[in-house]
Formats: sequence, structure tokens, C-alpha cells
Amino acid sequence: MKFLLKMISYPILFCIFLIVAYIFFLWASTIHDSIYEGSKYGFTIGSSKQETFIDVMNLKDDYPDFVVYTYVETDNYDNPKHTKLSHDIDEMFMHNQWRVYFGGDGEYSNSIRLNFEDNKLSNFYRHRQYYELP
Repeated sequence: MKFLLKMISYPILFCIFLIVAYIFFLWASTIHDSIYEGSKYGFTIGSSKQETFIDVMNLKDDYPDFVVYTYVETDNYDNPKHTKLSHDIDEMFMHNQWRVYFGGDGEYSNSIRLNFEDNKLSNFYRHRQYYELP
């Protein structure tokens, strides 16, 4: 009887351990980081749009499918609308907010939002999570 109890309890404990470890991984790997000074993630506060554009284009090595969107307007329900930008420097310079989605179109759980004031990078927000809550 003792042997049977051990044989049942070890797999159950192992499954509980795996579930707890997975939840810890999801928590530890999530990033919600706002940067207002200094540099992080390859971007530096106070950089010009041209310098930041070069930094964004350098992302192609690590994230070949990345896309850049910008905030355009709000609709009647105050939901933000975004438009996809080409990787053309002139088109990107017209906008003061760039949203870089590292996974490509439809992949919003790994991104960075770059905000500009007076053509200088004023702040940015880094977001990453490996889960999507319903």
C-alpha cells in the first residue's frame, strides 16, 4: 500500500511542479518597461529620428519579420487606429510615434513604442508577454 501511494504521489507532485515552474516562467519573462532617460534595448533617449531610424533598421538582424505602425486617429469609440508604415525614412519621419512589432503583422505580444517630441526620442515603452488572456 505504501509503495502504491508513493507511485501515485510522485507523478502528481511532479505535475504540480511543472505547472508552478511554467507560471513562474510566464511571470519572469513578461516585460512592461517605460524608459524616460538613458538607454535600453538599443535605443537612447534624446536620439534624433534619424539615429532612431537606424536603430530600428538594425533590428532586422534579430527580427526579420518586424513591422512598424503609427498612431493615426481615434474613431467614434475612441479606439486607436494604427497604420502600417513602410521602412522608408521619409514616411516614418512624418510621425511622432512608432510602434515596432517584432513578430510581424498580427503579433502584438512583443513590441516597443517609440515617442518623439521635437524630433528627439522622448520616451519608449517595451512590452513582451508569452501568453494572451481571453
